[in-house]
Amino acid sequence: MERQSKCLAPELECSYSAAAHGDTRSQLTSIGTLLAFVIVSGGVWILRVRRPDLPRAFKTPLVPVVPILGMGIPLLLMLSLPGSTWLRLIVWLILGMVLYFGYGRTHSKLARQRGDTR
Repeated sequence: MERQSKCLAPELECSYSAAAHGDTRSQLTSIGTLLAFVIVSGGVWILRVRRPDLPRAFKTPLVPVVPILGMGIPLLLMLSLPGSTWLRLIVWLILGMVLYFGYGRTHSKLARQRGDTR
């Protein structure tokens, strides 16, 4: 099953890319990349506050200024994208979360130990 899912995802992405208009593809790529920057910047800030004792190979300077700017600037850029792009992002996020948590619920080691696989 794992091999099938690894093959299916790229096929779906390629099919959508082939059918979608160039502007739509570029907008979806932009909003996805910008959202990733927001999430990573937020994670840097949260980890620095909650777990300052963790060893780090690199420390972000001027925390919390850099993470706040790292979240704020991409958010401003995201706001310039059309509403249809936001709708597609939300749909893809919901679909991804349903697949992720649905698969995890039935295939987790903890669920197998409890005998709770459905």
